[in-house]
Amino acid sequence: MVGRIDTFERIVQPQPIALRNVSGRFVFTPNRIRFSNVTGKIVNNSVTLSGSVEGYSPDAAITVYIVANDIQIPTAPRYIASLPREGADALFRIQAGRARALWRWNSCGLRKPAT
Repeated sequence: MVGRIDTFERIVQPQPIALRNVSGRFVFTPNRIRFSNVTGKIVNNSVTLSGSVEGYSPDAAITVYIVANDIQIPTAPRYIASLPREGADALFRIQAGRARALWRWNSCGLRKPAT
């Protein structure tokens, strides 16, 4: 039984979402961090990020614009527990395979912008 509990805890424990091969512009000021046209890969998907972190405390508000083209979403992504509820809901709505998505993630959650 202990082995099953340990396995379950590993599955539900939030995993970091790694952004690899990062390139872009970061501006650090005394009050915030701004970033624009930051490109990289998340699980072999190319993404571009822009936004800001409003302060340096762990609970600082963050706004992130994410653009991803032709994304491949695994059937059961290991990072699902790391997303806010709205992000996980949106991920399930995005069709696996070829998709184009533009999402705005702020401290209130992940939202698709009005078109």
